Amino acid sequence: MRGSLAGIVPDEILNRKRKAYVTRAPRTAIATHWKDIQSLTHRMVAESLGIVSSAAFRQSLEDVRSGREMAIVPIERMLSLESWLRNLAHWGLLPTNVARESEFTSATISAPA
Repeated sequence: MRGSLAGIVPDEILNRKRKAYVTRAPRTAIATHWKDIQSLTHRMVAESLGIVSSAAFRQSLEDVRSGREMAIVPIERMLSLESWLRNLAHWGLLPTNVARESEFTSATISAPA
């Protein structure tokens, strides 16, 4: 797209780096909602289904919180998936071998925007 705009848009605009808030906002949201996220990663439904290791996922969240550069989109997706799975468990829409809501804390969060 930059190539097609060459000559139309000034070089300073075409070659500028993206703004920091694009990558900073999700990291800030994780730090802001840290207690809720910690609760959400305790006894994860996704782990009981064999989708993710909750310990490894918590480590990734700690890395993001401490400022380490990581791919944030998969982390956001995992948080959304876990919230969705907990909702399914709450309504009894998962197999009986999957942990039920009573085994979880009541934390629910929306994915950082």
